[in-house]
Amino acid sequence: MTQGTLAQHVGIHVSQLRRYEAGSSSPTLDVLRKLAIARPVSSDTLVFDAERDSDEELRLQLEGTARLTDEDRQLVKRFVNGLLLSHEAKTPSSILVSRESGSTVTNCAVAGS
Repeated sequence: MTQGTLAQHVGIHVSQLRRYEAGSSSPTLDVLRKLAIARPVSSDTLVFDAERDSDEELRLQLEGTARLTDEDRQLVKRFVNGLLLSHEAKTPSSILVSRESGSTVTNCAVAGS
């Protein structure tokens, strides 16, 4: 994402974004929240320049799917379900739990001990 696109998503001028990056100005909490949503990263990463672990990164990516169309979110769900089912098929000690929700079947993988 370019600086111009990011600034537009956040609702600030690109020169203000450059001041934030240079450290010559600090964003308000509202701007910080919008930056975290637009990237998507946690506000901790923006403030403390902290490294994210893979679980945090995955969580943020999944939260980012809220901005997708309904059709694209369904595609992500089908992909994740397929990946979990594939993993479960390779793991004999696990339990696969399925529950039906309307016309959609949601699969949840629960690892056994």
